[in-house]
Amino acid sequence: MSLPRRRGDPKVSFLIPAHRCPGPLLENMPRLLEFLSSEFGRGFEVILVPNPVLQDPATLSAAKRLARLDRRIRVCVTALRPGKGLALREGFGLARGRWIFTTDADMPFDLDFFRQASAMLRLGFHLVLGNRRLPESRFRMSKRVLSKIYPRFLIGLLFNLVVRLFFPIRTTDTQAGIKAMTRECADQVFRHQSCPHFSYDIEMILTAQGLGYRIVELPVVLTLRSEKSTIRILKTGLGTVHWLFLIAWRHWRGDYGRPIHG
Repeated sequence: MSLPRRRGDPKVSFLIPAHRCPGPLLENMPRLLEFLSSEFGRGFEVILVPNPVLQDPATLSAAKRLARLDRRIRVCVTALRPGKGLALREGFGLARGRWIFTTDADMPFDLDFFRQASAMLRLGFHLVLGNRRLPESRFRMSKRVLSKIYPRFLIGLLFNLVVRLFFPIRTTDTQAGIKAMTRECADQVFRHQSCPHFSYDIEMILTAQGLGYRIVELPVVLTLRSEKSTIRILKTGLGTVHWLFLIAWRHWRGDYGRPIHG
């Protein structure tokens, strides 16, 4: 699944799935590079995954431009079908880091999460999840997005309730787009992944739990500059029903508790 590590490989591989977001990608990359440089010196790489690559030429062009400007950035061009889960899996196929970090291209979360996550990985945890519903988490938003926050909040609570009814998952936030994990954990997570879309996070947690990896959650600081419409979220949610049943079937069959090698 992943490339064999070699001497001199980076400590951190930072995977960024990018869907129709050339502007945010160009805007936020300097901030990310500055943070990673301050934390890891030269020991990191950033892997940008435009998705789907053939249907999003603007994002692909922005990613290639960034890669030309900084040799620590690479572009994965193998994600031909849409889906955030698929993009991350394809990006991991190029990763050489001992730790795997990921967040969204618009980088809505405070990057200090990764400083705390690094401490957790050093303590022996294998998967670090951001959780927007922990009491310590904080939100920053403009007035123009306030009217859309509450409906989305309710939909998120409902989805999480369904997930916890279907699966032995206790986290109150499976879908936060910020995570850190060891390479060993990531390799198993992506080998077990079948869902290319929204519900890949559920498979990630089930695999980590099933294989005995240590999981910890951290609070986040989330800045909301814009919001998806409730209608769009509902459409996305309806599209996950098929995958929830498929993942449930695989879970009840015991798939997520068996390591995959080779």
